Amino acid sequence: MNKTRLINIFWLFFEKFGLILLSACSFFSFAYFLTPLELGLGAIVIVLCEMVGSFYNAVFENPLVKRNCNSKSELSSVFWVGGAIALVSTLFLSLVYFVLDEKSNIWAMLLFSSISVTVSVQSRPFIASYRCKREFKTLALRTLWGKVVGALTAIISAAMGAGEWSLIIQLTVMNLTAFLILMKTDTSFLKVRPSVNDLKSLGQEGMSIGVRQLLTGLFDRGLILLLSITTSSSTVGYYSFARRLVDLPKQAIKTAVNSYSLPVFAARVNRPQTLSLLFQNLTTATFLILCPSFVYIGLFGGQIVVDIFGEKWSGSVPFFVLFSFIVALQSLELFAQPLQAAFGKSNIGLKADIFRITATLSVAYYAIQHFGLMGVAGIIFIDVMATIVIRYYSAKKLISFSHRNLAIDLVKTLGTTSLVASLVHLLFLNYELSFFLVFSVGIVAISLHIAIYYVVFGRIHERFKLLLNDKH
Repeated sequence: MNKTRLINIFWLFFEKFGLILLSACSFFSFAYFLTPLELGLGAIVIVLCEMVGSFYNAVFENPLVKRNCNSKSELSSVFWVGGAIALVSTLFLSLVYFVLDEKSNIWAMLLFSSISVTVSVQSRPFIASYRCKREFKTLALRTLWGKVVGALTAIISAAMGAGEWSLIIQLTVMNLTAFLILMKTDTSFLKVRPSVNDLKSLGQEGMSIGVRQLLTGLFDRGLILLLSITTSSSTVGYYSFARRLVDLPKQAIKTAVNSYSLPVFAARVNRPQTLSLLFQNLTTATFLILCPSFVYIGLFGGQIVVDIFGEKWSGSVPFFVLFSFIVALQSLELFAQPLQAAFGKSNIGLKADIFRITATLSVAYYAIQHFGLMGVAGIIFIDVMATIVIRYYSAKKLISFSHRNLAIDLVKTLGTTSLVASLVHLLFLNYELSFFLVFSVGIVAISLHIAIYYVVFGRIHERFKLLLNDKH
């Protein structure tokens, strides 16, 4: 077994799932201390900050990784000039909100959050360097320390009545702490004079990646903005609460996969057959695990959400269940974007993505007005299916893989998941179960699911063993 590969994967997922535990702690505190209205206001500010931060992070980080971080001038340029651009962008956004509604405290929270956005972008040179060196342990510990300090600060703030500000405080303290830890490592490149030409070169290469990253988040964030316009902040709170429950594991998995798969794919672009087989095997293996996982999150979570978080969040349960099912399908396109970034072809499918987002958000405006959160779930489903089609069209432009074998594996996975999930759903419809019985049903369902997997796939554990051992 490839020990180094296992260690890298362990630290990647240790970081991401460690973040889940810490995020869950702070999220539970928000659900307990905050009202849906306060959660909704905080969510709007965080969405705006993430739109700015994620765009610049993607523009600068991925090109640095692809160039193996060989130029200190490029690293310095991203730190100094890139950080300044991110700061100015956030301050401008705060000014716009002040002009539009100076009585709201959204502009003040955006002003405070400019610290978080700036240090997040300035962390990219350090993070890119560690990714190139495959030092995922260092990145994991740095991120976890930032999350620990940020979560503790946010929990205390929420308990003291900070309201929506507690979300903004968590984001800022987390990013600032992680940044300060990075500053204690190798900072020699900071003494190198930054170059506008280097930054321009990185920007030109990473712009399509950044736009794609912006588009990836634009739909989700656009929904929050549309909800804030067409409904109440409390509805935004219900939506944000339900999404957060599912996004905690989803984002942890996605960021871990992206962090590991991009350099792995980039190192194999000159071996198309090997890369094609790797892409297909990774897609199948992850779908085998993630599809039933998120379906069960929706089924079983829907039974206990109110018991855990309180009656005030009951309005979010139907959307939470549907969204979990949708995310189960979304795991199909997990590796497509890292594959495009590895080839430097993130522009493939970009026009289709722009049309997709424009069309779905346009329809969403009317769907929200007529159907509320259920309309949002329908729009998300349409968007996910369209995204899967675009991603596989883009991947087919770069590599060649067996559609038939992939489709067979996916159908088997969906069939098994649908069968077990239907049995569980019928059980929940006909019987009122205690928390202990719900937990017991979960264990039986997972055991049954694994048993059926062995029937339809054969010795399925050999697939995962080969994926870890194979010299791909």
